[in-house]
Amino acid sequence: MSQERETTVLVIDDCEAKRDLASHILRKAGFRVYAAEFGQEGLEISRQCDPDMILLDFQLPDIDGAAVLKGLRREPATKDVHVASISVSSSLVEEVDYRSVGYDSRFDMTKIRELPSFIEATLERRGTDADPLEAVWDRR
Repeated sequence: MSQERETTVLVIDDCEAKRDLASHILRKAGFRVYAAEFGQEGLEISRQCDPDMILLDFQLPDIDGAAVLKGLRREPATKDVHVASISVSSSLVEEVDYRSVGYDSRFDMTKIRELPSFIEATLERRGTDADPLEAVWDRR
């Protein structure tokens, strides 16, 4: 690895299996990973870990993803961080709903092995004029 710092990803998901699997795959690919089970916990961790990307489930036990997004966008340190919705559904209707809430993109967790590539491609596009919908990683 070069002098650049590791890419840091925060995974916020109440499903332990999804959270642990995503964390394992990302660590194995060389990412620094932080994880949270609850939305409020995720907000607290985001203030400390300086994430490059946040993977955020919408349905959380304490506060929903929309409330977490609002909190992230209010914080100077996280207001510009790319936030991807993570789910196991690939419905276009769901994608539109997530985008209307404020997510930057969506990742279909049924394609979990592609997660490192999704993050790398998404972060490479940051600051370009690329179509943000291309960040929806849903190859069929």
